[in-house]
Amino acid sequence: MSLQSSRFEKSDIVNSFNIFLDSEKASLVGDKQSEGCNVEIHFEGNSIEAHDGEILRLSLLNFTMYNNIYHVNGNNNTIQIYAGGASAPLILDGGDKAYLTNQYVERLHAISNNFATILSDHLTQKAVDNGASTVDHFSVVSAAPLAAQQMQSTGTRLLDVTIRSEDAANVETAHNLTDITIQCLESDGDSYALLGGNRIDSPASNTDTSFRITIPTTSTIRIQGYYPMQRTTDPYVYVRCNQQQTGLEMSVLQKAIGGSNVDIVNSNILAKAFRQVEFIHYDAQSGGEEYFMNLQTKKLSNLNIFLTDSKGRRLGRRSNQTHDKTASGLINNLTSNTFYGTEQSTLGNLFFTGVLRVDIIKVRDTRHLETAPIPRPFPANKSRGVVVWQNNGEPRY
Repeated sequence: MSLQSSRFEKSDIVNSFNIFLDSEKASLVGDKQSEGCNVEIHFEGNSIEAHDGEILRLSLLNFTMYNNIYHVNGNNNTIQIYAGGASAPLILDGGDKAYLTNQYVERLHAISNNFATILSDHLTQKAVDNGASTVDHFSVVSAAPLAAQQMQSTGTRLLDVTIRSEDAANVETAHNLTDITIQCLESDGDSYALLGGNRIDSPASNTDTSFRITIPTTSTIRIQGYYPMQRTTDPYVYVRCNQQQTGLEMSVLQKAIGGSNVDIVNSNILAKAFRQVEFIHYDAQSGGEEYFMNLQTKKLSNLNIFLTDSKGRRLGRRSNQTHDKTASGLINNLTSNTFYGTEQSTLGNLFFTGVLRVDIIKVRDTRHLETAPIPRPFPANKSRGVVVWQNNGEPRY
């Protein structure tokens, strides 16, 4: 049915219910399978039902949680590095992944300086492979945006870092590298948006690069971004619900990796809440009319409310970490994006509060088919011939 064709005669609210949510101790109540960012709600004997000609509408009135998800996290902190020279060419380099530090960010310099620093290990090894045996490390010569620049400062916000090869005594020495590529792969997340580079989709070769990379001298390397940097790649938290509804969303909102042959798919998004400095918050301004679901069920007996980023990934966790319970904290291993504290969404501070509104809405007047009842047969002794009038065979007039 075309969405331009109305199937409703009217829309009158028959009844309304508020559902107050708090997922802080969701793992202690009910079926105890819930988490602070993924809550199963069972209505038991308090189910809400719609009758013939009615529908159920679910709206979000309020949503609040602390912003305990880092700006730089497992979904945007990964880059791929290739380098080569005369002895060990770039095309034969197996490459290494490097990881930005998971953290909140006030100024872009924290990202640019961290980016320049994490290049050292791989480039040092490749320099040694190409005969520069005295190279011990690479140091950061400059990293723009500069530390003094804030988001409102005049400037381009472009990544521009220069690193220098040095020996163990911090003396400048040649690195012997002639070709370097740094990639922000789609399969590794959204680092391209954070750093202002080009996203590289699969398949990719060693020569593909996300940045402009030059070698000004035999001991320095300069990396420049093409586009302005940003402090975060997901300004919103998406509140999703398991109920079948009539809403639609673009397919990119459900898929972190790869393309799709359709633009629009059925949606499970109930709302999205803006990530502020300390809080993630949303308040309905028009009685809950901004974010709502028209449910395709007549009976509401359970809800699954869960939080994701803009690509359907769990907050702060990579696409393959669907069962991990921690989005941020004391890092254990950057490579695997794991933490020493592993229960942030059950025993920690990853939870939310909110208010849902359920409306029973009458959308049409139900009309039942009305026909005359089938008459009872006459006794055989009163039948007269084949045709029998209703008044026992007497003429109708």
